[in-house]
Amino acid sequence: MTIAETEKVDALGEEISTGDVVLSIFDHLDWTDEQEHLLLLQEKINSYLDFIETGQIQEDFPKAEGARLKIQILAKYPLSEAAEDFLAKASFATNTSGISLVHRVH
Repeated sequence: MTIAETEKVDALGEEISTGDVVLSIFDHLDWTDEQEHLLLLQEKINSYLDFIETGQIQEDFPKAEGARLKIQILAKYPLSEAAEDFLAKASFATNTSGISLVHRVH
């Protein structure tokens, strides 16, 4: 699965070292079409938040009950400036809900 499949969770698991439950987004796109990429990223994050807020995460992954949650974006390409701004705002919003948002380039 990838960022383009906005209604699906790409990966879900437990981080052994911390016990955090991690929902991963696999972002293979470059930033050539920045607006489309940002829209897909926003839709994907919103889909993950809905998955969490509806309680579906606990049904699919019982270890999520009471665990700290992290949305991790694993990207092939570094962020554009606009994407950095977007993720800073999104991270602030998710942190207020107790969900961390991180981005890593691989």
